[in-house]
Amino acid sequence: MPFTIHEYHDLVNLLEEHADWRDELRRLLLPSELMSDMRALTASQRRLDERIEAIAAAQDRNDQQIASLAEDIKALTIAQNRTNQQIQELILAQRRTDERLASFEKVQQRLVTDVAVLKTDVAVLKTDVA
Repeated sequence: MPFTIHEYHDLVNLLEEHADWRDELRRLLLPSELMSDMRALTASQRRLDERIEAIAAAQDRNDQQIASLAEDIKALTIAQNRTNQQIQELILAQRRTDERLASFEKVQQRLVTDVAVLKTDVAVLKTDVA
């Protein structure tokens, strides 16, 4: 019995209208192993899709954390630059302090010398008066 194109299109139309007929035809035409494999593949694809969605969400969180860390690093860099500038200012202030201290030491040394001279002069005067 020949099967015409017109009959084929009728069959297609009927199968589109009746899902249960499609399932029955699929069961008759496809081996059960293939159907089992298709179900397993479909389930595996669903799990893979879920994992990809989870990975994408995790990547979004990582991107947000990286952006936050970049902002933190920028703020720390600015703070470090301020600290470096303050340290340079402290170094200059310490140099000025060291210079002033050296100057004071010279003045004190002259005072010690002058006091020693004065003590000698006073001692000589005391012996001359006595």
